[in-house]
Amino acid sequence: MDGLRGSSKEGHLGLDPGSRLSCRSAPALPTVNKLIAATSAPPPAPAPGAAPPSGPPPHVAALVKRGRQIGMIQAVLIVVIVFLMVTKPF
Repeated sequence: MDGLRGSSKEGHLGLDPGSRLSCRSAPALPTVNKLIAATSAPPPAPAPGAAPPSGPPPHVAALVKRGRQIGMIQAVLIVVIVFLMVTKPF
């Protein structure tokens, strides 16, 4: 590694691409990983003469809904933790 640049065999953090902390596995939530995998490739082309599908596929919509729910829960937990740190009730 010279300076801030790594070799072509290393990931973004200077680790092997197959290691757990590489750039591609940064999101720790399984829902986010599944959503990234589901949306990384374009959808298949519709059959000739068929209308193109409207909206996302059902599994993608379900993953987005799950991700939003997890995000709301995390936001509430952060607010509760900050409130308890500021007020120090104990």
